[in-house]
Amino acid sequence: MLVTIEDVKTRAIAEIRACSDITKLNKLRKHYIGRHGVLIINLVRLGELPPESRPAVGKAITEAKKAIQNQVHLETHRYYENH
Repeated sequence: MLVTIEDVKTRAIAEIRACSDITKLNKLRKHYIGRHGVLIINLVRLGELPPESRPAVGKAITEAKKAIQNQVHLETHRYYENH
């Protein structure tokens, strides 16, 4: 699951960086870290993992979410500076 979370984070950040439309940027944010987003679904499924794996996977999900949030914030700021 750690590799998958890292892959999701990498893909999300690449898509967010390439986005030039604020509406699409918001859709990407919701897709990855929204209430029913990819990372949140993984967080909910954390209980299905063996107890010894949960802390590492939970930490990876939290770090990925923060990285994606930071990139969304950066790109939103960049968008409004240019428009």
